[in-house]
Amino acid sequence: MRGLRFASVCAGIEAATIAWSASAIGWSPAWYSEIDPFACAVLEQRHGSVCNLGDMTAIDGKAATDEHGSIDLLVGGTPCQSFSVAGLRKGMADPRGNLALVFCRLVDAARPEWVVWENVPGVLSSGGGRDFGAFLGALGELGYGWAYRVLDAQYFGLAQRRKRVFVVARLGDQAGAAAVLFERACLQRDPPPSRSAGSGVAGTLGRGAAGSGWRDDLDRAGAFVVSNAQANAKLTRGYTPTLTCTHDGSPIVFDPTQITSKANRSSAEPGGPAPTLARGAHAPVVALNHRQDPCASDDVFHTLNADTDDPGAVCIDHYNQSTNGDLSHTLAGIRAGTRLPAVSDGVVVRRLTPIECERLMGFADDYTRIEWRGKPPSACPDSHRYRCLGNSIAVPVLRWIGRRIEMVR
Repeated sequence: MRGLRFASVCAGIEAATIAWSASAIGWSPAWYSEIDPFACAVLEQRHGSVCNLGDMTAIDGKAATDEHGSIDLLVGGTPCQSFSVAGLRKGMADPRGNLALVFCRLVDAARPEWVVWENVPGVLSSGGGRDFGAFLGALGELGYGWAYRVLDAQYFGLAQRRKRVFVVARLGDQAGAAAVLFERACLQRDPPPSRSAGSGVAGTLGRGAAGSGWRDDLDRAGAFVVSNAQANAKLTRGYTPTLTCTHDGSPIVFDPTQITSKANRSSAEPGGPAPTLARGAHAPVVALNHRQDPCASDDVFHTLNADTDDPGAVCIDHYNQSTNGDLSHTLAGIRAGTRLPAVSDGVVVRRLTPIECERLMGFADDYTRIEWRGKPPSACPDSHRYRCLGNSIAVPVLRWIGRRIEMVR
């Protein structure tokens, strides 16, 4: 069966081409429509063989078909700002919202068999539902049967919650459109009961955590004990502490009676109560030993050290030193001469990197890292990459829709 040819309007950085590529589904793009300068540069450098027709309001659908051939599918995610609950919600009164009807005009001119449209969930309530109704009504008047569904990217293999409304329409066939978005199991009227609220206590640290908090084998190894007596008892039974408070190899000891005041926290002695769990303490809950100092014994190595004034719950070794020469830390705790924790329990928030955002949307690493305004990819501005990724469509969701269309057609 021949792969579909599609056109993408409001193409952005073109998630559809990645989702429906020859290696994934076997579809091919006929033309794009995009005006954002940075997104256009991404299209040119990643998909330069495909023509970008620019402003969708200026496209003559019939002329585009005559020049670039007929298309089987039109896909687009018209601007969502006019429908988003975070915006002014002017709906179709906003020129950006009105692009949804321009999209319908292109559908009428190109007459593809399939239509795929995406937007934010706020479109369902914009204008009291009349805006979305106008869009669906326009598709119906053009002879398309349609179905819509809210899909969340977290259920398609991505590590983010991203709910979007997807409309699938098929010329003269509403049942086919519904079969794409709704699996048979979704239409059953006997859903399983929801989980009821429980009254148990969540595990935190130490024995009995049952998979929550720290693993139980840390407790058995003597990482966390409640008194020096218990620590000594464990040591005499052959247990070796893996987490230490000081450089002498003594185990971390938590004594609630010794961490109730700031004075006690600041004057903790080596081998004594660890100033880590007290409310308002400036010491970290857990911090990597910044110098990776060896213990007194030859067979014990300090991994966690609570004797530090650096803030943060978990701090990566600031010196980026490996223990055997062939391993290196992936997250350093130092930036421009300033010590920063990789994970903090304070107000410090680490911003996602552009590569992480690309992965969150299903793109390959450095997909948006391009030459820009005469500068090499290494100087590509992060702000443009963040914006275009945020405006894109989750690739795995589009791939799922494409595979469902392949099953139906």
